[in-house]
Amino acid sequence: MKNIIFYTLLVLFAYSCSKDNYDSPDASVQGILADASGTGLQLEQGSSSARIKMEEVSWSSNPIPFYLNFKLDGTYINTKVFAARYAITPVEGPFYPTTSDTIELSGTITHDFKVTPYLNVSWVGTPTVDANKMVTAKFKFTRNASPVAGV
Repeated sequence: MKNIIFYTLLVLFAYSCSKDNYDSPDASVQGILADASGTGLQLEQGSSSARIKMEEVSWSSNPIPFYLNFKLDGTYINTKVFAARYAITPVEGPFYPTTSDTIELSGTITHDFKVTPYLNVSWVGTPTVDANKMVTAKFKFTRNASPVAGV
């Protein structure tokens, strides 16, 4: 009797494993976070910098977001995403808030974000080193106006 129960459970277990498996994610999304000139933004390292909020809108009207991090040079890539329709938004970065874009993700796509950074930093002249090994550098901060009036 024990053997019959054991083999029955073994067969059911083996059968259920084949029914629970899903295909792995095979879509890929990549791109860059750039200013109006197309230059990638320099970001801080780690998850405290800018992130991408992705919500799968083809599955639910109230989706749970997941987040991707940008690299230091403003690029991003995720090669393990399920093919679907997503609302995708850059968030929590050194730029004015933007609206989300809806993308249809299948295969590999490139989606670039154009944002308005709070500040632009530019060099004024070339940095110099004097005889005491002191570095002298000059730079200029330019504050950008909000793309939305009143913000």
